[in-house]
Amino acid sequence: MYSQEIRDKLDEKGIELGDRITASGREGRLMPKPESGDSDIVVLKDESGYNLGLEPEDLRLLEKMEGIDDSEGLEPSYSDDKPDILFLHTGGTISSRVSYEEGGVDPSAHEVEDMVEMYPELAKEVNIHSEVIAEMLSEDMEPEHWQQIAETIHEVKDEYDGIVVGHGTDTMSYTGAALSLMLKGINTGVLLVGSQRSSDRPSSDASMNLRCASKFLKETDFQGVGICMHQNSEDLECNILPPQKVRKMHTSRRDAFESVNTDQLGTVNIETGEISKNYENTQEDYSFEPGFNQDVGWLRVRPGMKPEELDLILEQDYKGL
Repeated sequence: MYSQEIRDKLDEKGIELGDRITASGREGRLMPKPESGDSDIVVLKDESGYNLGLEPEDLRLLEKMEGIDDSEGLEPSYSDDKPDILFLHTGGTISSRVSYEEGGVDPSAHEVEDMVEMYPELAKEVNIHSEVIAEMLSEDMEPEHWQQIAETIHEVKDEYDGIVVGHGTDTMSYTGAALSLMLKGINTGVLLVGSQRSSDRPSSDASMNLRCASKFLKETDFQGVGICMHQNSEDLECNILPPQKVRKMHTSRRDAFESVNTDQLGTVNIETGEISKNYENTQEDYSFEPGFNQDVGWLRVRPGMKPEELDLILEQDYKGL
């Protein structure tokens, strides 16, 4: 909580949490005061998504934050004019932020209030609904977790205008491909979204990726499963990619994901609002098929292989190779 002196200054200027203001010559949205730190410093989130701690000098209101009720902190107010988007959280950088108390990254920023605090612009564009499936590194994701995600989507798909699955980027393409097989012909849009850098970093791609995904679900008739990530290193456009033919090509670049031997399903320009579509919704009936046979071997063909390597695989009596 801010000090009484700071609160008096804010009240005098008619400034509330979430409003766009200036302080000490910098612009941003006024954020709640973290539990740690100087209570006489105001915290602003600038355009890059980075939080700034500033002296409360030359405070000035620029814009009131519409759709946010600050009676109990930053909480969303729901409107019939906005689409209802469900954000399913599985962990990864997309649901992480810096923990100043622990000195590391905390992968538990998945409550609605957390999302409004980190992504105030998103709360202006959609009604945020949140559900936690897991808090895990994506490299720990197993087929049973894919099934759990698919079952959750199957149960709630008719309750929302679209579903966003927050996911770690290392194995997001595997999960996307699996969901496309388990949710054949699904009659709503499901987009997996990750981020290469956490929301507290000035170069974070989290906010833009989430906003692009929500905008695509909101303004198109897309049905099926896709992946939404940065198109390039600039903060302008995101690609909507086919989950069966996409690959992460770099460990840290924000435009790490590329489609392989096919085109993207669409693009979203977050600055102009322009959306391009390059898909056709399937006409097949929806079929929920969550079953997976994990008794499958894997063999990478390469020069210099020996017959004995195949014999070792055959001895395992797998159901498939």
